[in-house]
Amino acid sequence: MKKKLINSSNIYIIGDIGNTDTKIFILNHKFNKIKKIFLKTGLISNNYLSKNLKILKNKK
Repeated sequence: MKKKLINSSNIYIIGDIGNTDTKIFILNHKFNKIKKIFLKTGLISNNYLSKNLKILKNKK
């Protein structure tokens, strides 16, 4: 998967919570998909989220 550089400050996070899995999409200012993340709904906990959502953390 190619990584895209983001020049705009407008990023949108859209999610869909289902019975078996949760889908999270990160969109840019033109609503193009930057990243898709699929999580198992039954396994969601704070530790599971921190491991699988490292892309959302700010890099300082």
